[in-house]
Amino acid sequence: MTQNIENLTKILFAKEARKGIREKLSVNQFATISVSLNIAGYPKNTVVTQQFFDVILEDFKIFLLANRINISINKINENLDEAGNFYCSKIEDKTINLNQLKLLTEKFEQNHEVGRLIDVDVFDKTGIPISSNKIKKCLLCEKPATICMREKNHTFKDLRKFSFEKMQFYINSQQKKEVLQTICEMANKAILYEVSVTPKPGLVDFEDSGAHSDMNYFTFLNSCAAISPFWLEIGELAFNYKDDLAKALPEIRKIGIKAENKMLLATNGANTHRGLIFIMGLSVFASVYSLRKNNFIFNSSLFRKTLQSITKDIVENELNSLNKKNKSHGEKTYQKFGIKGAGARYQAQMGFPIIFEKIMPFFKEQFKINTHQNKNELNEILKKALLLLISNVDDSNVLYRNSKEAENLKIMANSTLKGKIDYLELCLFCKEKNISPGGSADLLALSLFLFFIQNIYR
Repeated sequence: MTQNIENLTKILFAKEARKGIREKLSVNQFATISVSLNIAGYPKNTVVTQQFFDVILEDFKIFLLANRINISINKINENLDEAGNFYCSKIEDKTINLNQLKLLTEKFEQNHEVGRLIDVDVFDKTGIPISSNKIKKCLLCEKPATICMREKNHTFKDLRKFSFEKMQFYINSQQKKEVLQTICEMANKAILYEVSVTPKPGLVDFEDSGAHSDMNYFTFLNSCAAISPFWLEIGELAFNYKDDLAKALPEIRKIGIKAENKMLLATNGANTHRGLIFIMGLSVFASVYSLRKNNFIFNSSLFRKTLQSITKDIVENELNSLNKKNKSHGEKTYQKFGIKGAGARYQAQMGFPIIFEKIMPFFKEQFKINTHQNKNELNEILKKALLLLISNVDDSNVLYRNSKEAENLKIMANSTLKGKIDYLELCLFCKEKNISPGGSADLLALSLFLFFIQNIYR
């Protein structure tokens, strides 16, 4: 009982101090606006309440901007006391109608999915609260909150349990949304970066179609736009996935097939990104799944382990169709060249060793804070990364188109990287020999994607 009185005293003192903050802000006849939380019981301050308050404050800021209300919402006006999280700011625009603002803030509370946990208060220039005379409902039922408090219809324990479950659920849902949106954004960004590298040996770029007569730069942009929604769908699958990872591949592939169909529709039948849809789809799934498992910190070992669990024995299971009449390009190159011709499936099954052993360290060394702002510098880095891939990867696209020149291409790419052969000479060689290192281009896009998310989710 004594402890309860002490806690109540602390809360009352904190609320009195808040009044002082308002008075200080209202100097020069300014009205004020404040945001706080309805948290039953004590303590009012926890890790969950802080995370929740940060999210709510951002939601409120966006709400005000959307309604063209010019009130600055920033950290310097945020306080933490025994009564919980508290934000208070003066309303510098004296033309704002305070009654209308109060109605608007109540709209924010009523329409927000956790609005019953939020208190937005408006005070006039003399410190008098603006009221719309609307009665707040109880957290647990539809009755007025004042009646439930007076009649003690609910225990503090029940109210507190409900509040924290609601807060945690909202934090989780917002975190999920942010992660999926970011992963989707980085996948699209990586794909656009890759196609924009100019010039490229045998590949479509901004100025040339390389060894491809059925596509150009805009074909690739159309394809990028068509497949972009499916990264979000794969991410959603990964975030909610609870089954054995060995069973995930068909689920990922179902979405991948839909993406392929959209791609073909957007490109008039040109295969711009089939291989990329496969490896990026797997990687989007593995990255989201591993991020969720590791407290949203990217761990390359966990990512690779997840990927290898999904693709276990994929080469043996899918490329050994020796009696199949209509073999895919991948099946043909595997039948002819063995593991050397296993292409994207082998890379995925091994956890993309070339990316983590060579390209990621190269990017870490080359990329600076402002690299993305310098077009020429970025273009040169990505050209070198592509050469690294071409000189180290057995590209099934090259083997299928011109297997006789496959080893020569790797040697030339390495010589170009060392400055012994001119880069444009390599581009001309690929065009004349009908060589398109598309597998290496796909791995470049994937390398960028993984580099981006590794830096975001440190």
